Amino acid sequence: MWPVVGTEAVATGALTRGSLRWNYTAVYPNVYLPNNARRDLYINTVSAWLWTGRKGIVAGRGPLRRCTACGGSRTPCQSS
Repeated sequence: MWPVVGTEAVATGALTRGSLRWNYTAVYPNVYLPNNARRDLYINTVSAWLWTGRKGIVAGRGPLRRCTACGGSRTPCQSS
């Protein structure tokens, strides 16, 4: 299950305010995960990126480990 931006989900009609309140948990301001979703490093990284307005830069060893596009090399990579 992927994190959602609350205002975007309500504005598009994908979720109602009530369903967001009862069926989702806020992990960051305006970023929600379904109640039954597991939280791991990747989900937390994506949630933090969504919290920055999709403009933040995620750095560190944790996100690098999850990057499969670079084949595990230590060189910088970017996956689309």
